[in-house]
Amino acid sequence: MFSKFIELDYEVTLFINGLSGNFPILDLLVQITASDYLMPVSFCLVLFFLWFSGNVISQRNNNQKVVLSGILSIGLGNLLVLCANLVWNRPRPFLVLENSINLSFYRPTDPSFPINPVVIGISLSYIIYMQDKSLGITVFLLSLLMGFARIFVGVSFFSDLLGALLFGIISGLISIWIRKNCENVFSCFIKIAKGFGLAG
Repeated sequence: MFSKFIELDYEVTLFINGLSGNFPILDLLVQITASDYLMPVSFCLVLFFLWFSGNVISQRNNNQKVVLSGILSIGLGNLLVLCANLVWNRPRPFLVLENSINLSFYRPTDPSFPINPVVIGISLSYIIYMQDKSLGITVFLLSLLMGFARIFVGVSFFSDLLGALLFGIISGLISIWIRKNCENVFSCFIKIAKGFGLAG
């Protein structure tokens, strides 16, 4: 059963990767999307925007709690990725499918499973969705886009994206649970930030 799943995973990965190399402009755009900077920096900017947004104090405080939950989910997501990497140091597609993969990106040296930036994006999208549905959906779609871009350029498997989705949802859910049960701690952090002039 597992071997069938791996076989299907390879087929889907090769199909998506096989779309590369046909249109130089598309390849360039996908390479930018797959980079370690564009989406993660965009997600940070979203949190920055949320922290200072809100017309009334109560709304602003709520947004700031969302941001704190998001920062917590980033930490949890990275912890889950670290644990997964310790259990399964999965080699990249360009090493496993060396003769079949069209590599159009630099060669990452960390394990393939899961796609770390996508874990972060998915967890943030889940948390942001609780406060702003349209913004949460946007972050979710951008995270998926980055995941497919990583497969397109030959550095991730399709199952790495599925794993990132699962880990992102788990870290998002845990962060929301912690926020609900530690509301006073979040309020205290915001008060401290206000004392330093970092929150309105």
